[in-house]
Amino acid sequence: NVGLNFDSSNAYQQGVNVGDTIRFTDAWAARLAVSQDWFNTDNYNNKGALTTEYSNHGVSPTASLMYKPVSNMTVYATFASSLQAGDLAPAGTVNAGESLAPYRSKEYEVGYKASLTKIDFTAALFEIQRPFANINAAGNVFEISGQQVNKGLELSAVGEMLPNLRIYGGVTLLNARLEETPLASIDDKIYVGAPKVKGNTLFEYSIPAVPGLVATFDWQFSGPRAANDTNSFFVAGYNLFDLGARYTTNVLSKKV
Repeated sequence: NVGLNFDSSNAYQQGVNVGDTIRFTDAWAARLAVSQDWFNTDNYNNKGALTTEYSNHGVSPTASLMYKPVSNMTVYATFASSLQAGDLAPAGTVNAGESLAPYRSKEYEVGYKASLTKIDFTAALFEIQRPFANINAAGNVFEISGQQVNKGLELSAVGEMLPNLRIYGGVTLLNARLEETPLASIDDKIYVGAPKVKGNTLFEYSIPAVPGLVATFDWQFSGPRAANDTNSFFVAGYNLFDLGARYTTNVLSKKV
C-alpha cells in the first residue's frame, strides 16, 4: 500500500530576462522585454519509477507601445507571448499524475492611465489565449483539447477621494470561455471558477481627532462561478466585508 500521496512529478524552470524602455519623443515610448525559459518535468509512478519526461525551451517576448497625449495621461498597447508549466493529469486518468508539456499563452491588451491631482485611474481591455486540457473520454487520457480564451475589462482607482479618505479599488469584468473543443457539451462554455465580475475595494479614513488612527473598510465581491465544464450548475457569488483599524505612534523614539 503506497498510500494516497506520492511524488508524481518534479518540475524545473530557469530563465533569463532582459528589458528596456525606449523613448522616441516626450509623447511616444516603447517597452520591450524578452525572457528565455527552460522547462524540464519528470513524471513518476507510485513506485517512484520515472515514467515520462518533458523538456522544452523557448523565448517569451513582451512589447508595449505607449503614447502620452498630455503629461498626466498614457495610452498603451501590449502584446505578450509566454511559456508556462503544463497542467497535472488528475487521478483516475490513464496518465494520472503526469505533467503535460509546457503551454504557450498569448495576451493582447490596450489600456488608459490618468493621474489626476489626488487620484489615479486605470482602464484596460485584454484578451488572453491559453491551451485548455481536459479528459478525453474515448481513451480516458488527460490532454490538450481546445483553448481557454479570457476577454475582459479591468478598472481601478487609487488615491484620495475626500480629505482624509483614501480608496484602493478595482473591478474586473471577465468573459472566460472554452473554444475549439472536440466536445459540443463544453464548447463555448464558461471556464470553471471564473466569475463574470469580481472586485475588491479598500477604504481608509484617517480620524482627525486622533492622529495616527486609521479606520479601514474592505469589500470583496464575486459573481456566480461555473462549477463544471458543461455549466450544468454554478456556485453562488459572494460579498465579504472587513472592518478594521490601525494606530501608529512613537514608543521610545521608535515608530510602532
